[in-house]
Amino acid sequence: PVAPRSRAGAPDSLDLQERQLLAACLGAPEPGARVLAELDPEQELSTPLNRRALAHLREHLTTPARGLDDDPELGALVAELVNRAGQLSASAAGLEAESIKLRIVRLDRRIAGLRAAGGGDIATLARERDVLKRDLDRAVERLMEAELG
Repeated sequence: PVAPRSRAGAPDSLDLQERQLLAACLGAPEPGARVLAELDPEQELSTPLNRRALAHLREHLTTPARGLDDDPELGALVAELVNRAGQLSASAAGLEAESIKLRIVRLDRRIAGLRAAGGGDIATLARERDVLKRDLDRAVERLMEAELG
């Protein structure tokens, strides 16, 4: 699915959270490589550019600037991801938190779509979201414990 843009060319919340996850993979390369390998680009990334970034990072996770000479759009995104990675906690717990956040954003989008369509099994999705929120809270606790020593 292609994510709608909030403004012409501006990333929306799903696009931004996908980028945040890719950046977290850069920040924690060992667990990040596993996450990148498990992502299904067609099902889990909303834009062609994010899919290209995934493919690039799968090959160049520890050297992200390599191989970007002929793709300035991808080069700009990878530079953005490297910058974001420097601002994130470089840990498995941080990566887990970003992964859960992406799942929550996707669920929120599905719930909103069902509401706009006039119904559906919103209650099941809301329960799933509640479970993810608890998982996120635990991941953030682990992250804080790791950062505080």
